[in-house]
Amino acid sequence: MNLPRATFSTRQIETILWLLKANGAPQVPSAKTIRDHNAALHDMCGIRTVQYDGVLGHKFFVNSLADIISQEMANPRVRPYLHFYPEDAGKTVNEYWHARHWHENTDPSLVTPFALINGLHFYIYEPSCHASGRAVMPFRWFLHHDGTIAAHAWPLRAVRRGDNSTGWIVEDVTPWTRTDPMVGNRWRVIAGGAPVYSFPVWLYCDDVSGNQSKKWNKHNSFLFSPAGLPRAHLQQEYNMMDGIVQQFETAWDTGIWTWDCVHQDRVLVIPFVAALLGDNPMQSEFACHVGQGGKFFCRICDAKGSDTAADEPEAQEELLDPVRRDVHGHQAGASDGGSSADDTQSPTRGRKKRSESMQEMVDRVTRFVRAHKTSTGIKDMFLDVFLERMYLSYKDKGGKVAKQNALNNFKRTLPENMLSPVWRIRGLDPHADTPVEILHTVLLGFVKYFWRDVVHNRLGHTLVQYAGSLTGRDFRIIAQVAPYVLYDLVPAPCFDAWVSLSNLVPLVWQPAIANIDKYIECLDSSIHNFIFRTVCWTPRWFNKPKFHVLLHLPAHIRRFGPAVLFATEAFESFNAVIRAKSIHSNRLAPSRDIAIAFAHNNRVRHLLSEAIYQERLETGQTRPVVSHIAADDQLLNTAQMRDAACADQFRVQIDPKSLDLNLAIIQGVQQEVDGRRNQQTGGGLLGRSRGGSRRGTGQQPTRYGSPSQSVAPSS
Repeated sequence: MNLPRATFSTRQIETILWLLKANGAPQVPSAKTIRDHNAALHDMCGIRTVQYDGVLGHKFFVNSLADIISQEMANPRVRPYLHFYPEDAGKTVNEYWHARHWHENTDPSLVTPFALINGLHFYIYEPSCHASGRAVMPFRWFLHHDGTIAAHAWPLRAVRRGDNSTGWIVEDVTPWTRTDPMVGNRWRVIAGGAPVYSFPVWLYCDDVSGNQSKKWNKHNSFLFSPAGLPRAHLQQEYNMMDGIVQQFETAWDTGIWTWDCVHQDRVLVIPFVAALLGDNPMQSEFACHVGQGGKFFCRICDAKGSDTAADEPEAQEELLDPVRRDVHGHQAGASDGGSSADDTQSPTRGRKKRSESMQEMVDRVTRFVRAHKTSTGIKDMFLDVFLERMYLSYKDKGGKVAKQNALNNFKRTLPENMLSPVWRIRGLDPHADTPVEILHTVLLGFVKYFWRDVVHNRLGHTLVQYAGSLTGRDFRIIAQVAPYVLYDLVPAPCFDAWVSLSNLVPLVWQPAIANIDKYIECLDSSIHNFIFRTVCWTPRWFNKPKFHVLLHLPAHIRRFGPAVLFATEAFESFNAVIRAKSIHSNRLAPSRDIAIAFAHNNRVRHLLSEAIYQERLETGQTRPVVSHIAADDQLLNTAQMRDAACADQFRVQIDPKSLDLNLAIIQGVQQEVDGRRNQQTGGGLLGRSRGGSRRGTGQQPTRYGSPSQSVAPSS
């Protein structure tokens, strides 16, 4: 029931339970009991699913970013491998924290602002004393290859003011606006003595059909994984998470309080987006790019195709200015016949102009907008929705006054920001931070193109079965064995192109880079050799923009690390899971059903990892917790407790000498289920008001992240 790739409907579960009973299995629960136990466990330690009303008019559901990150930090199978600082490893680049982006390009306000040195907390943007005795202002912490912490810093110069008071001037940054000098770094104030770590993520988006049939039913899903995890752990499905942009904004303002299972202490986490991953069309949409079919076909640089007559500046100005042409397309002031002296002296005495109708103006503006997108390569699909709705708001109205009133009424319903939400992601450049996706560019690009050409034009369908049903894994194998199979079956230029491609593929999928400079030089040479061999075969391949996009791969590897770190095979594998969740939903709110299903799977994963969890109330407040301190208080058995004092009468007390955690879980959840049933019959444990609120106990709940917070491990 909680296996992501084994989705069962209620009827299937009832059939399985009936089969168990028919074979004499003892104590077989009912489907309702299983659902009640699931709901009880989810209330105790699950991930909240938050509903949002999209500005485009649709509702969607997002699993809580704070809850997901909290579980990762409290998970002993994940937390020990997380990295929170970039590392200077010399020319070795094996992971994201070795690459240039985190070490040099990330916004300093998003990286880890805290460093523990000799038992003292040091923060960026606060004056510090160097070991040499010189005053400096650190702005980015990093690790040396031996694990010692260091900082990039600006020098400080002491000054004396007119009132004989002294101060500091940051020599490289004037005037100083990064912090309030009287307060210091704001994260020191918010953390209150707790450690503060950054949490980079790879944010991925893809569209998948939610139908079992071939009819396309688009579902956009956002997934992300910790960029601070080593590649060996990152590619496991165990570490998949999902989220969305709006929750990042809240986290950037207040941080996310979590429990660190390694240091056994509460810490504050600041997430940031390292890169936006997806296939090429999705990355173009992220970057507000017109797409690879446009004249400006590259989302990263200014490369473009040939200009046409419609792209000339005069042609675009003519589209915008109705005076230049009459409604029949003639130049204003020109006659059908030859020119005359009167026409030369007074152009306005030519063809009589008439007023432009509303529809003609709309058509002209539409042509201008399309021409502008073509000439600039910019296409904000989020903004296009509002422009279309603006036009539809007055389209069917009669009269200029009625149209204007309808337009004014619609303008009052517009949100404050109609641009794509991607521009609200702090520290992100959608053009530079959408790295070349090697799965769709190389395997499902060049290898697929070449193989289909060989099958259809060289070998014929009789020699290869199922050539059109291959996946990325199949094309990876083909890229390695093709030269040995095709050496006497294809012309020499075609064979040379295959050999160059086969040499390129293992370089692209290099998992560890011992010397980044030599590797980039070798990769760049292989890319240019591949392009040269391809053009010697036939230049017709270069109508594919992916041949140009590949040229940016060396720069992205230097920026983010080995290309396998931002490959999307692991994310793509979740399309089947998302589709299965949609198929087994009631189709009334598929976004909600998919989010809840992923939240349940994450909760099961968390409990099976023997991770620490924290109970919370059923309110929408910041997560409260209940204290667990005593040795015989390993588990809580309800999610509806106000605080530890109120929870005492409902605890499952266990003798520490004979502690059975499995029995404690069963007893705790059973009491939770019994409590729910009593509430439904009017005899609730704590009682509820008619509106569903809890009757007060006279005590305030312990807020999540308060100094009195402590948690207990669960099994």
